[in-house]
Amino acid sequence: MTRRDRERRGASSARPTPDDPSRVPGAPVPVRPEDAPPRALRSRLAAATVPAGALLPLRFFFGVTFVYAGIDKLIDPTFFNAADPASIQAQLADFARVSPIAPLVHLSEPFAVPIGLLIALAEIAIGLGALTGLAYRLAAAAGATLSILFFLTASWTTRPYYFGPDLPYAVGWLTLALAGHSGLLVPRKFLRSRSSWTRPPEPSRSGPDGRCRRAP
Repeated sequence: MTRRDRERRGASSARPTPDDPSRVPGAPVPVRPEDAPPRALRSRLAAATVPAGALLPLRFFFGVTFVYAGIDKLIDPTFFNAADPASIQAQLADFARVSPIAPLVHLSEPFAVPIGLLIALAEIAIGLGALTGLAYRLAAAAGATLSILFFLTASWTTRPYYFGPDLPYAVGWLTLALAGHSGLLVPRKFLRSRSSWTRPPEPSRSGPDGRCRRAP
């Protein structure tokens, strides 16, 4: 055994343990990891992180799909044609017979065209928000809300439920809303302006003349 090994062994044996009577009075007792109290579920969830890169496939797929769905509704000549069985008017009439929110669907039937236009524009805005990261959490929350509405209307009669696409979309959008974009693939100008909004004001100090001056 070398001299350095003997010194290390002696230093480790001299360290006080929680039950060591030779421990210096008043010194904090070391706590082993296994003896530490368990953290609350809320703190554990707050500490949990998901790399934003792992959610990029979901983010881009949802973004492209919603932009495409919105544009497809706007350029489809049958979507706003009440005489066509695939129109928004015919779809609302079908949903009113089977949906659990049928009273709301009945109320919206006279406004089928504005509602169809609003849905198309909302899908485009949600998709662009996901792709660019602008108003990202708001776009993801709106996507989850819209997908739940689709689940309660268009996909409600699909059995079993996991065959329908709208509920998985809602869960996926909720995941994106909780995770955020972490600044990944977001315009730098937007990130700089956002940091300037949230940055605390710089402290001011008094100059030789007694006037308050902001620190450079």
